[in-house]
Amino acid sequence: MCAAMDKQYEAAKVGRSRELELLAAIKVKVDEHFAQLASGVVARGELDNFDDTYTNDSAYNKGVFVP
Repeated sequence: MCAAMDKQYEAAKVGRSRELELLAAIKVKVDEHFAQLASGVVARGELDNFDDTYTNDSAYNKGVFVP
């Protein structure tokens, strides 16, 4: 029984180390992908050009919700 448990422990230990290797590889790929996405981000103000020239020409009519 002890030899079987030792064999099972070693198999689980190898499997766990392979899982950790896979997780490390996935993390590298995710970091690379995030770096590619982040490199394309620009500051919001460069594209939007918000200013105070907007005026709302329509009057606001307060309504009452009736279900």
